[in-house]
Amino acid sequence: MKRINTPNFLKSTRSNEIASMSEDEYQEWLCAKENAKRVEPDAKYGVDCPICGNKGVLLSWDRENQVRTARTCACEKSRASLRILEKSGVCADWRRKTIDGFVASNEWQEVLKSKVSAYITDTRRGWLFVSGQSGCGKTHLCTAAFVALVQAGLSGHYKRWSDLMQELDAAYYTREEYEKLKKPLLTCRVLYLDDLFKHKDNADVSNREFDHTLRILDARYQNPELLTILSTEWTLDRLIAFDEALGGRIAERCGKYIVQVTNVDGRNHRLQRGE
Repeated sequence: MKRINTPNFLKSTRSNEIASMSEDEYQEWLCAKENAKRVEPDAKYGVDCPICGNKGVLLSWDRENQVRTARTCACEKSRASLRILEKSGVCADWRRKTIDGFVASNEWQEVLKSKVSAYITDTRRGWLFVSGQSGCGKTHLCTAAFVALVQAGLSGHYKRWSDLMQELDAAYYTREEYEKLKKPLLTCRVLYLDDLFKHKDNADVSNREFDHTLRILDARYQNPELLTILSTEWTLDRLIAFDEALGGRIAERCGKYIVQVTNVDGRNHRLQRGE
């Protein structure tokens, strides 16, 4: 094998070891050295990657073709997902929506918090379903779960259900655009649909909206590797009464991670805080 001369800038206490390397070994050593370098993590997106050192790329040496190659590190997918979350509007303050940041001053809040915490750490988790009245904390904790999974390296996509329905309706008759909008919903590892079946004007769910939703959730149901987080004001019983097949699929995939906050006075945090 070809031997290399040690460049002056690499001379060190390890110079003899470097000089004895083959060309392939030397190039692999250079790649490993570069990969080991770290830059400060982007505090804005909260991803600190021990694999690429926050550079976003990993170098390797292709012995067969004798070229150095670069591939995108998985942490870049996490940052991209968090950018989507940040730009979503309703979750612009996702950095404050953490498990620790959820103050549980009542028993029902403790149950809600502990169940979502368990979901985050459970490596055998499926889907997460959290229902309850507006202001009970479901969006806070579902967002915390979503961010935690994305920061752990899973690709994610966040959508408020009503906004998604408008986007899909607008693209419905343009097949290419419609499929482009649907693709990340069907393929991302973690999909978070916020306020499922909620209209700002309390209108009924239309047939087309139901069809959009069923197609998305059914596709994800068919792939056990895909995780889905759902927050809604609808109870699971109401979903099952609305459509037994859809409600049944959600119940099956969620298993023990179904959390329902009873709709009673005093459980709207926004009103308690005077917001």
